[in-house]
Amino acid sequence: MLDSHNWKAAHSAAKMPFHLDGDAIPTSRTSSRRTWISTADGIVSRVERGALAIEGESLVSLKHSIPASFDLSGLLGRRVHVALLHASTLDSGLTQTLTIGGWDGDPLVIAHSGEARGASHSLGSLQVYVALSQRPGGPMVFGTSRLQSLVREGDHIRVRDGDETYVMQFESRRGREATYAIAIEELWRGPPSTKRAV
Repeated sequence: MLDSHNWKAAHSAAKMPFHLDGDAIPTSRTSSRRTWISTADGIVSRVERGALAIEGESLVSLKHSIPASFDLSGLLGRRVHVALLHASTLDSGLTQTLTIGGWDGDPLVIAHSGEARGASHSLGSLQVYVALSQRPGGPMVFGTSRLQSLVREGDHIRVRDGDETYVMQFESRRGREATYAIAIEELWRGPPSTKRAV
């Protein structure tokens, strides 16, 4: 039986779009205690709908809500580093950014849920930026410092860094909050598109 503190923690975890579960998951907090990051390293040993199993020093489960148009079974057998950033704000509640990187440090999957103001991500040597239109229900602006594109809710766009191509899907928007995912093109199972940001 869960006590009230553990019940609240379990209830909060159930509502989070991303959650790392396992023994002794390293977690560090900033001095303000409003931002904390959890990490896991290992080999992806099992892929199920909405979950990955990662075998390292211990077995870790990553529960996620990454859109089904990305097939994460392509990560099976890969050695990965997972970082889950949590940011708590008085206005928006909890914002999460999940990064699954290869052992070489290059990102394989980035997924975000929550406030999107001023968000930026590194795709190899390429820095991409995300912003939401100020118009209620408006599109997302996605791109680099040189070139940006408007992406409407439910649409996707491709961006290239050297030999690697990534696909970004803008899943949903609620006020100043957005849910989107970026992944290497080989994981994309959605419709083809010729729209590119770079």
